[in-house]
Amino acid sequence: MSLNKTNYPFSCLLYIFLIFSRTNTVAHTVTVLQTSDYTIRWINSITGANDVMGKPGFLGKLFNLVTGKQDGLLVKPMAIMSDNSNTLAVLDQGNQSVVEMNLSTHEYHSYRHPECQSLISLAALPDGRTLFTDSQLNTILVRKPSMKKSTIFNKQQPLMRPTGIIFSEVNQLVYVAETAAHRLSVFDTAGHFIKTIGQHGTKPGEFNFPTFLTTDDSGNLYIVDSMNFRVQKMNLQNENFSCFGKNGDGSGDFARPKGIACDSFGHIYVVDALFHNVQIFDNAGNFLERFGQQGTQDGEFWLPTGIFINSDNQIYIADSYNARFQIFQLERNN
Repeated sequence: MSLNKTNYPFSCLLYIFLIFSRTNTVAHTVTVLQTSDYTIRWINSITGANDVMGKPGFLGKLFNLVTGKQDGLLVKPMAIMSDNSNTLAVLDQGNQSVVEMNLSTHEYHSYRHPECQSLISLAALPDGRTLFTDSQLNTILVRKPSMKKSTIFNKQQPLMRPTGIIFSEVNQLVYVAETAAHRLSVFDTAGHFIKTIGQHGTKPGEFNFPTFLTTDDSGNLYIVDSMNFRVQKMNLQNENFSCFGKNGDGSGDFARPKGIACDSFGHIYVVDALFHNVQIFDNAGNFLERFGQQGTQDGEFWLPTGIFINSDNQIYIADSYNARFQIFQLERNN
């Protein structure tokens, strides 16, 4: 129903009541991992606009009915990133959209990209632009803040199933995993192609369907080498490689490794979709701990994918088949 001159005053009145009739859930936390040194607590789950803006009460629902407004829900979140001001960007493959939200100001905006087919990962550039990959279109797309339309970033360089993407603050370069080509491609921030790294194989520096990427504060790039069932660590200065992990079902083994991230203490977090958990390693690749299991409760996962950790050690995990992302807080025990 459109807002014409006849129903506009009535709709405005309903909107005023909407603001005062929202309901909110009582905050609580759940400890999902506790060691002698660290504690990880679940603090929130976000399934869509209502979890950010507040759930409408009766009059709010009536307003939505009158105006035709639809509350946005996440369908299949794949990747997420955040700054330290509670501003987040979520890549929702199910809606082929980039969702921007602020948990402090309760803003929520979804920018759908109907031209896209399979959104996988995203990265932020220093000037505020967002890069995201489409593995079916074989493109990297770039979008300015609050702009609905995107443009092609890799105009001069064709790609083969791009998935993971990351911007390195160390050398100001963009790295993207070309999964079908078993290599990495490197670009500058203007989208100019520089070089490729790696080839198909099992030796260090060779890949078998690489996917998600991350960097740490020490100048290293981490590559999830998915079908070699390992993580490769590359020094960005000399491009030397080391590896950890193998196929299996024991501690530190991988079945379907997905997203990867590092906290401020140098720990490496790897999401495993088939294990429905997150495994934690030290910076040498030694297994430390894990958290999560299959389920729908707080701190449980169903085929999770992406992970992001900000400088405040808040952990964001795309719980893809539960159609949500979950937020955790890492704390160091005194």
